[in-house]
Amino acid sequence: MTSSLVGETLLYLKDYNAKTRDAAFKLLLSMNTIHGNSGEFIKMVSAAVGSKSSHMRSAAVTALSRLVFELSSEDVEVQKLLPALLKTILLLSDDPSREVTKSMIMFVRVSVSAASPEQLEPLLPDILNGLLKYHRGKDRFREKIKIIIKKLVKLFGFEALMPFVPPSDSRLLTHMRKLSERETRRKNARRNQHSEKLRDFDAMACSDEEDSDDGRTLVTGMTRMSRLSRISSGKTLKRRHMEMTSASLAKSVKSNRTARPTI
Repeated sequence: MTSSLVGETLLYLKDYNAKTRDAAFKLLLSMNTIHGNSGEFIKMVSAAVGSKSSHMRSAAVTALSRLVFELSSEDVEVQKLLPALLKTILLLSDDPSREVTKSMIMFVRVSVSAASPEQLEPLLPDILNGLLKYHRGKDRFREKIKIIIKKLVKLFGFEALMPFVPPSDSRLLTHMRKLSERETRRKNARRNQHSEKLRDFDAMACSDEEDSDDGRTLVTGMTRMSRLSRISSGKTLKRRHMEMTSASLAKSVKSNRTARPTI
């Protein structure tokens, strides 16, 4: 039952509408659950990779990328299929369609993250040749290819990859190695500088750091602002005292004027 729906579902994965693509991905995962065997279902989907239509080939590789991404960490059968599946998809590196090439690079990226180093090591020549021998429009996918190579470098190192890189692209790997070594030196320098600052207790104890108020807050307890505030408050009290004194004198004079003379 599911086999009759696979073709139509794959085509909807390439639809222009995002909601349609999301619905097709959910349907694909539901079909895998109904089928009951993820390994067999992936083999069924991978049959569409040999389609005559480049649009269908791209759709099939896109579907395989999503299935590997969702299932490889939990399903042992899918994990076992990864080396053979990756080797098959890498054959599409000779495909003239950019749409197919884009899907192929995405599948390689997902598979490199999902597979173990033991599974990837025998496939290093195929992976690097498949990615780097593609010259037509390579700049369009250059950043995606560099991400995959960086992942492989973390797993195996530059020396393990260099023999499998075509001579025309050896400068790319050399440049990446120089950038990596430069960044490592910068990190080590920052780490060493920080450690020296922490270890230099004598310099920490004897250093005289600049003080914004020249020590007045600590020594006198009074800053310029607090002194001005105190002066201002003193002036206010003095003014109030003078006003009260004037008012009392005026009242006294008025009472003296209105008082009757005693006989």
